[in-house]
Parts: sequence; C-alpha cells; structure tokens
Amino acid sequence: MSEADVFSFDNPREFLQATLHEKQKLNPRFSIRAWTRQLGLDHPSILARLIKGERTLKSPMAQKIADTLKLGGDARRYFELLVLFENAKTPLEKEVYQDMLGRLRPEGSFTSLTLDYFHVISDWYHLAILEMTQLRDFCPDPAWISARLGGGVPPALVRTAIERLLRLELLSKNSDGRLCRVPDGNLRIAAGAPDEAVRKYHRQMIEKALAAVEPVAVAARELRATTLGISKKNYKKACEIMSRFHAEISALAEKNGADEIYQLNTQFFPLTDKTNKNGKAGKS
Repeated sequence: MSEADVFSFDNPREFLQATLHEKQKLNPRFSIRAWTRQLGLDHPSILARLIKGERTLKSPMAQKIADTLKLGGDARRYFELLVLFENAKTPLEKEVYQDMLGRLRPEGSFTSLTLDYFHVISDWYHLAILEMTQLRDFCPDPAWISARLGGGVPPALVRTAIERLLRLELLSKNSDGRLCRVPDGNLRIAAGAPDEAVRKYHRQMIEKALAAVEPVAVAARELRATTLGISKKNYKKACEIMSRFHAEISALAEKNGADEIYQLNTQFFPLTDKTNKNGKAGKS
C-alpha cells in the first residue's frame, strides 16, 4: 500500500515523488532501480524521467504503478483519473476529469490551489523553504536547499515545493530570477484548514525536535519541559500567554539577514485523563 495519500495530490508526478520519498524513509535501500524491477521496465531511467516529468505518464504505465503500490478502489481510480486529467487536451476534457476527481476526494473538491494549500500546511519543508529566502547566503538551487535542510528532502521535492509556493504567491521571482518572499505573504492557518494537514505538520515538527536532541549542540538549541496541574480556566490563560510568546519571538525574525532557520514548537497537552480503571469517564 502507498505511504503517500493520493487524494492529497492534483498531479500524478508529485504523487510519485512523494511516494518514492516516503518509501525511502521507511526503507533507505529502496530505490528507483528497485521500483523499476517491480514494474518490469528495461531501465531505471524510464521511471526516473516519469517521476521528473520529462516523460509523459500514460494509462497503461499508471495501472502498473498502481499495482506495485497496491492501490485499490477509489484511491486507484483517483490516481488513474489524475493521469487522464494531466493528459487531457481540451478545457472540456479537463473540466470533466476535474469533476470526477472532486467526486472521489473525501472532501468533495478538486482544485489546484486547495491541494497546494493542504501541502504547504502539512509538509514541513514548505515553510522552511519560505523562511530560507531570508538567509544571508540563500541559493535558489534545489540541490543547495536540499543539502541545507540536511538532505532529508530530495531536490525533486524541493523543486515541487518551490513551484507550489510560487502558485500560492507566497514566493515570487525578481528580474534576475532570484526567489523572494512576497511582502505580506505570510501563511495564515485558517480555522477551516484540514485537520489531517495540521496534525501531519505537528507530527513532523515533533519528530524534528526529537531528532535534534542528540546531534545538535546544547548551546544551539533550547528544549524545556514543565509538568503542572492546571484548571480549565487557567488553561485558557496559558494558551493566551503562549500565543503572545510566539508573536514576540516571531518579531525577532530577520529580513534577508538570517544565519539559520529555527523552529519554535510548544506542546501543551494533558498527561492524565478522567477515566477510571474500568475505562469509564469520571465525574467532573
């Protein structure tokens, strides 16, 4: 079964990129060559060019890929429709496939900007790339960005993320082709943002914080933890304090003069619950 959620994509190439990335995270030995063998292709370059968008993905190959990913039901149909949507020659064809894709998506809509927004919220490296444009030594080359992010995000995904940020007008290109953050182009997480996108983002950032405990020098990070008993009334006050704290830290952000990109996380969650030993809710 595919590790990437196909319903989160409006482009089959991006889905394949994300799937390869997720598979390699779970199994570093997995490669395009290994996937090529599963597909019965003659040479890895065929699949590599499909993933990069240098070769058109047609329906017969899409069906083979769906088989290797064990896509079934609506997920398989959605992937196959994505391929038809990308290959459509006329606006009418595009409109027909877009309507069919929208009917299959759990949220019931299919628009490029909606799905772009989902990815920017849910995949941590989008906001990191956005902030990286403020670095003194920033270079727009996807390979440079990938390396500066620690190598965990392949250049192909970096390139896709940049394209997405440009479409959402959070990034722009100036006359000499340099990537620039759009003035007042801050991403605001709306109240109606998909819950899964927000959860995925926080899971990723908590994992990043955990990964920083050992390799990052103590002087280069600040990790604190406090355990306390609190009432519902004071819980709300604590959230207000944390909100102000984040705003004050954000005010320290450099404009075109940053040395590194930092991540500030605060997690405030219950360690206890009101269930008794039988698992029944207790009285308030």
